[in-house]
Amino acid sequence: MSTALKGIEIKKEVIITKVDDASGDYVIPEEIDGCVVTGIGNRAFDGCKNLRSVTIPEGVSQIDGGAFYCCDYLESFYVAKENVRYKAIDGFLIEDGDTLVAIPGIMENVKIPSCVTKIGDWVCAGTKIKGSTANCRKRPNTAATHPNTAGRFGAPRCRVGTPPLTSGMRQSEFQAVSL
Repeated sequence: MSTALKGIEIKKEVIITKVDDASGDYVIPEEIDGCVVTGIGNRAFDGCKNLRSVTIPEGVSQIDGGAFYCCDYLESFYVAKENVRYKAIDGFLIEDGDTLVAIPGIMENVKIPSCVTKIGDWVCAGTKIKGSTANCRKRPNTAATHPNTAGRFGAPRCRVGTPPLTSGMRQSEFQAVSL
């Protein structure tokens, strides 16, 4: 059987799945061995305790929940201005302009940016937020919003800020998941 194929493009892409001992101000490369870095996998930076900041390049279009798990001294995220999917706002990592993807590990008291209307998976995991041995994971098919002052997400063991839930967000929309 013979088939004439036209217009085939083979793209070489890389998803970072594990980074050992990243420290200081870490810049994720735009390419590795000629392949564009397009993603950061779950727990890719797990345990990089001396990491201070992470700069995400233009080509990254996927960051899995928990990618920066247990980065105890991570202070902030930076994102290339050309990246159309992710932005860094006040040190937080935001996806599509409204979804909180990651909180820097060093933060204990958090004021979430006002643009955030959704919380991604594993946002609290491995942070210094009180009781973050539980992971905050948003239940599927719920539409939640929060005030700029940040409410509680998940069980009382997993808090973001201290004010009670307001603006339509209900405790039942979030669940705590043990590690």
